[in-house]
Parts: sequence; structure tokens; C-alpha cells
Amino acid sequence: MSLARLLRYSLHVFLRPRNYARAWRVLRQRGIAGFSRTVLDHLWMLWSWRNTAREPPEVYQYWIKRHDTLTSSDLEALRALTEQMERRPTHLILIINESEDTDAVHATLDSLEDQVYPHWSAVVIAVSSPSEVPLSPYLQDQRVAQNFARDWVEAWNAIIDQSEDDLILTLRAGDRLAPDALYCVSRRLVTDAGLRVVYTDHDLVEPDGNRHSHNFKPHWNRDWLYTRDDISMSCWLERSLVTGAQGMRQCSGAERFDLLLRCVMRISDEAVAHIPQILTHCAARPAGLHADEDTEVQVLRAAFDNMSPAPAICRQEISHCRHLKWPLPASPPLVSIIIPTRNRHDLLKVTIDSIREKTRYQPYEILIVDNQSDDPETQAYLRALANDAVVRIQPYDQPFNYSAICNAAVQAARGEVVAFLNNDIEIITAGWLEEMAAHALRPAVGAVGAKMYYPDDRIQHAGVMMGFGEAVDPVAGHAFHLLHGQQHGYHCRASLTQRMTAVTAACMVIRKEVYLSAGGLNEEHLPVNYNDVDLCLKLEDQGLMNIYTPHAQLYHHQSATRGADHGPEQQRRFRAEVTYMHRTWGERLHSDRSLNPNLTWVHGDCRLCLPPRLRLRPWRDKSGTADC
Repeated sequence: MSLARLLRYSLHVFLRPRNYARAWRVLRQRGIAGFSRTVLDHLWMLWSWRNTAREPPEVYQYWIKRHDTLTSSDLEALRALTEQMERRPTHLILIINESEDTDAVHATLDSLEDQVYPHWSAVVIAVSSPSEVPLSPYLQDQRVAQNFARDWVEAWNAIIDQSEDDLILTLRAGDRLAPDALYCVSRRLVTDAGLRVVYTDHDLVEPDGNRHSHNFKPHWNRDWLYTRDDISMSCWLERSLVTGAQGMRQCSGAERFDLLLRCVMRISDEAVAHIPQILTHCAARPAGLHADEDTEVQVLRAAFDNMSPAPAICRQEISHCRHLKWPLPASPPLVSIIIPTRNRHDLLKVTIDSIREKTRYQPYEILIVDNQSDDPETQAYLRALANDAVVRIQPYDQPFNYSAICNAAVQAARGEVVAFLNNDIEIITAGWLEEMAAHALRPAVGAVGAKMYYPDDRIQHAGVMMGFGEAVDPVAGHAFHLLHGQQHGYHCRASLTQRMTAVTAACMVIRKEVYLSAGGLNEEHLPVNYNDVDLCLKLEDQGLMNIYTPHAQLYHHQSATRGADHGPEQQRRFRAEVTYMHRTWGERLHSDRSLNPNLTWVHGDCRLCLPPRLRLRPWRDKSGTADC
């Protein structure tokens, strides 16, 4: 891409009406200087991505330089803020050294010596002889000690038993902490006294200090942890929680994952916090950060030993990723598959045939809601379907209102579980309804969504995130939209079961009682768009989580029978729906628990956000606030 073409494209982006509100918000929040930096960041990002679909390494280096580098004045400000803290938790850092790499241990200890927060102690547990890892310069600091042991797990537990520190962090030799790591974790713990586990984002660091492979994580998400461990390598645990979980166990490299699982099984979700900053730099190793995959599966199975019924745990084809198959009752409940339709019997026939041919789940009924079909072939097809014992036809003789259609269908549904399905869907995986119904029957779960593809095998839906879309002031959009189906997305998240803020009603499974208790879809204000997002947000307010599973897969010919909203009346209705969503949900639409604020919501593929939406250095503001 030439510079002239880049500038033309950039002007096109900045002058699009849908970006006016976002630009005004940035200008209002960050001033002219901040707005100018945002524009420059955006131009630089466009230039860097011009010839590649993957993030070039220089993008992250630019991000580090602009947004993740502390100056001497920053360090002084942090030291002053530390002195102002009402309470100063103490940290015990246990450094596991199983090699003879002296430089790796020194790099970790150097990062501790550089901490602006001074209330820490460290023990190097060396599985070697004293002559192999000389630490005499560091041992002059009374906060640093060394322990030699053949069994580092046994030594780890003995140190914890004698400790009186508040927080425990376990590192491998070569791992490093950002200078403000202990300060940020301590401040978060002080501002929220109920926390017992805190984890941060991390990246990888080479021995020469070069950082790469950033891992910006979502907020706490149990299902995500079960499917892939991206937390234990950058996680602080409350000491009393660790001792209550009986400490560390031998797990052939999965010790930290095992301990984290046993700890979080003992506490509520409110006791776990995520700090969306790169505060841990993990040493890049040839074998990666994870243990043997079979060991991880065994550890996870052990964590569910006391749960009844417990999920079956299967390895995925993706390295170090797992699929938890939640069990169905011995007598599975009836599922009512609700399909609103109007004409286009050719599409509807594909949907019905694929359900009948590929759905393993039993029992189910198909409830077709006919919204004024006037095509003779469609009418004939519906009359023929009425002879099928599994199919029921329910007329809906009113103008199109998707919310009203679904609400009426749920009232008529006989099933304990309802599955909403568009009439332009084709089933891919035979176990789609088993997978989704099993999640929907979990007491803590609200709505369950599937992985859907366009006919060309690009992803149409992999969960819904707040804050991006086609509106002037965006409401929500589909994650990993248009990513090729064989690609797994940022840290495999398009291929992992996880909690999402919302899922699309084009394929949504939910318990009937849960749907009704949330008030169903909003017929008055959201007749067509965002009614599923609104429902999912209401479910979250009831304390339920919405789940996206990639193990239920379908093809989707998006809105093929209704058509696009291009007419003046449709555009007025769409704008009214957008206005309602912003008036009702406000800031909830500008922050998504599943999308790290260091990743952009302009695209659905989790690119770096330049600049980050989070103020990483808030102490630079005149207000003096310093929330991490």
C-alpha cells in the first residue's frame, strides 16, 4: 500500500459517519493532544498492517514504546503512591530453578530489585548444588533467600507453611515482572478487599530482553480456564487460600495449573480479579509454558472429582486445549426448536432436513412460526410438514416483529428447553443440540450460542462483543467475523468454549423458565435488531453467564428471507433500536468482559488497540487517580 493510498483510506475511515461519535468521545476524554496521538497511532497501525493479515512484530514493539514503558518520573510517582496506600500487602515470590542457567535466575531477581513496591520477599528454590547458581550479590538483600532441594514441590510447601505473607506468586527462573507489577496487584487488592486471586496479562521475553507474543486476556472466565490455561503463569494467590487447598502437588509440570484449579474451586467468581496489563514477562522456552497435555487433562479431571455430575474432558486437536462435555440428565428434557419463517421454502427445507438427518439429541420438537407466507410452494411445503409428528406449524398473522414472534413461540413451546434457529441454517455437527442443551441445563448458564459459518467457510459468529458494529455509535458485533474457519483466532479463542457477554439468537439455546424470567425479547423497543444482546445483558444482571461453544457448528445464510434494512422506514427503526440500547445499557456497551481493553473493538479479530482503551498510566493525569 502506497503512502498516498494509505492517507486516502485513512480519511475514508475517519470521515465515515459511524465513527463520528467515537471520535467525539476520544476528543472529549483525552483532549486535542490525546486525540492527535490516537489518530497517529491509527495511521501507524494501518501502515504496519498494510501487507499482512497477521500482526507484524513491529506493531507490538511500537505499542511497548508508546504505551508500556515507564519513565523515571513514573517510577517516582508510583513510589509516592505506594507510601499513600492505607494497607500494604506483602508478597512472597517463589522462583523455581531447575537448570544451571545463572543468567535466568539473575534476570528474575533483577526484575524484583527494580520493583517500585518494596514489600516483598523472594526465595529461589534451586534443584542443584550451591556451587552451580551463585547468588551472593542478591543475598545481601535481606528480602532474598535461597533454598536447595531435590524436590522443589516439597520445599515450596515447607516455605509456605512458615510464611506470613499475604500473597504468593510462583515464577520460573527467567520470568520477569514489570517494575509496577507488585504495586498494581497490591493496589487492586487494597481497593477490593474480597479478592483472593489476581491474574495479569503476560508476554514472552527472550534472554536479551526482547518481548513478543502478547497474551491480553479476558476478565475472569471459568469455562475459558478449563479449556486452556493462560492464567497460572501470571497469577497471585492469597496465602490462606493456598494453605486451605493443601498447597502444591506433584503434577509433572502442571503444578501451578493444578494449584490454581483447586483454589478457584473453593471461591466465588467475585473473589477473582484480572488486571488488564502486561505485568509478567514469561521466559520463552522451547517447550512453551504448558505442561504435558495428558497431565493437564488428568489435573482437570481431578479438580472435578467432587462434582456430580462431572463433565467428560477430551483433548482437542489444538495444542493444550480441551473440550469439556457437560453431561445430560438420564432422561433428557424435550427441546423445542423454534424457527420463524416467511416464504423461501427452499431454505427452510434445507434447515428442516439437516435437523432431521443430523441431530442426535432426543427428544425434540420443531415449532415453525409462519409469519404470513404467501408463496404457494411454501404454503404447500408447510402443509406437508404438518403431517410430521415432530413438527408443529404456528401461524403468526402480524407484521414482522422478531421479538414478538419468538415470545409467542416460547409460550406455545412444550419443551423445558427452547432452541431458536433461523430458517436459513444448515446443521454441520450431529452433536450440536447435545452440546448446547448440556450447557443450557447448567444452573449458572443463561443463553448458549454456536459457531456459525458463511457458506464459504468463513466465520459468521463466534460470540458477540459489545462496542463494535455498523451503527453510528456501535452497539455490538460478532467476534472473529470473517476469519477463515480453519483459523483459531487470538490465542485460539475462536475455537474454545468460553463465557461471552452475548450470543446471537440465530442459533441460541436457553431454558424456557430462564427466558421467561428475563422477560423474553423486547417487542416494543427492539423488534428486529439487538434483542438477543439485550436479553443476554438482562441474563447477566440475573447472575447468569452466557456461553459460546465452538463444538456446535452450523452454516448460516444471514437474514436471507427478511432482506437488508435499506429502506427509510427500516433505517428509522434501526436508529431507534440503537438509541434504545445506548439509553438502556450506557457504558456496558463500551466495555466487554471478554475483550481486553488493550485489544481493539474496531475489528472482531482481537488486534492490538492503539492507543489502549484503558489508561495504563493514570497517575500522569492531573486528577492524580491511580486505579490499575
